[in-house]
Amino acid sequence: LDVHSLKLFYLVVKLKLEEFVGHFQIAYCLITNKKFRSILLTVPLFIIESCQFILESQP
Repeated sequence: LDVHSLKLFYLVVKLKLEEFVGHFQIAYCLITNKKFRSILLTVPLFIIESCQFILESQP
């Protein structure tokens, strides 16, 4: 089995901005409480594909 020949597949979950903010707040609380392992187990990895999303999310 050649590890380099394997393709990686990512689970894609679409979130509304409010849901994203909620997950981000959970991640922030876990980081400030030094619960790094909990972050890996409970908070999904966020991939933001465009700067437009970031601009729209700012107040």
